[in-house]
Amino acid sequence: MALSVILAESLSNQPVEAVANVKSDIVFTIFGREVAMGKGQGLMGIVNMVQYAAKTKLG
Repeated sequence: MALSVILAESLSNQPVEAVANVKSDIVFTIFGREVAMGKGQGLMGIVNMVQYAAKTKLG
């Protein structure tokens, strides 16, 4: 849930292009490389869903 809040607060009111270009490795920037593999994959999945939604709006 923390990542969702971070993404919502940091990407709100940003151009759709900026949201679409967020890198999934932002997970490691925020939580560190020590995050468990399963947890990291799940968090990167959240970022990928946000990217996908933004790319869909771009057309």
